[in-house]
Amino acid sequence: MTTVAASVPVLRWAAQRTRLDDSDLAARFNKWPLWLSGEAQPTLKQLEDFARLTHTAIGSFFLPQPPALALPVPDFRALA
Repeated sequence: MTTVAASVPVLRWAAQRTRLDDSDLAARFNKWPLWLSGEAQPTLKQLEDFARLTHTAIGSFFLPQPPALALPVPDFRALA
């Protein structure tokens, strides 16, 4: 199995951005704690699944730090 070197800060950022906690991710990805510690790397298929789950572009995982994303239009919706 070929692994890819995904950035740990970007993995954490993507999980936090979608409000997924470590226990949920560890249930879905067995080696999630090892990915965060840097002891293991995900396979390309696992990284694709994680990107799909977190709605993150797969190229973002190869950046050293998470991208700074700004909303182009302010959100002025109000709760009823």
